[in-house]
Amino acid sequence: MRRVLRVAALLLLLPSVLSSQTAIALTEPAYATAPPAMNTTKLPPGFIGQNPWEIYESLAAVGGPRSEFETTEAYAARLAAAPRRMVAATAELWSGDASLNYDADKARLTACLLLSNAGLMNGGRTFPQSFPLLHEETGSGTYRRNDLYGASGAVRATYAREVRLAINSGKDVPFKKYYGAPELRFEVPMTPAQAMQAKGEKQLGVLVFFAPAPPYVTTYQKTTGPAPNWLTRTTTEQFFIFGQIKAVWFYNKTDGAIYEKWQPKK
Repeated sequence: MRRVLRVAALLLLLPSVLSSQTAIALTEPAYATAPPAMNTTKLPPGFIGQNPWEIYESLAAVGGPRSEFETTEAYAARLAAAPRRMVAATAELWSGDASLNYDADKARLTACLLLSNAGLMNGGRTFPQSFPLLHEETGSGTYRRNDLYGASGAVRATYAREVRLAINSGKDVPFKKYYGAPELRFEVPMTPAQAMQAKGEKQLGVLVFFAPAPPYVTTYQKTTGPAPNWLTRTTTEQFFIFGQIKAVWFYNKTDGAIYEKWQPKK
């Protein structure tokens, strides 16, 4: 029900001059109810981890930044009630925050999950680096733009929502800097046919094990465009989960094969 209300709220953000709009039907995949055991050697076929929305909503009930009307004691008590058990969700590899590249000469597929600093300042709050666990397109439409200089034209409006994992601490996380930007990189031997199928059918996944950490959740609305040479306005409602990474697995979502595992050094 909350998810339906969120989609409805996004559609209300459409300009009053909107001439047409289309809502996108969202399907619910079969999520796991608990993280797999750390000694697992192969995941079930079709495994996609736990539901990022359910993780967010369980934390949103008690988490979030301190209100100006909330005492220090009340804030500490609220955060203490938040669930802190480890969870596991599959990161979004098919977005602008990730890349998949194949080197035919080396017969090696490289998957990179980028940490985005998201450029986020909102009400004096600076958001940490993060990456998406889930990204969903929720609607689109068009409206007429009239600017101060008398120019007008049709603008395409798109709407999306995403759940992002925010890294609460830079300690003991598997992200290293490549060309100046922090990213998580996995390299796996594959034949050209295997790599073509894995990329074409979106078979690859990055399973992230993490423990929620204070302040647990926050939200942000990100809007880009339109510009003179880009007549599209994109509005993304972002839901952040703060956490500490415990392990990361690179795997095949179709057959459950685990290619590589990362855990912090003890």
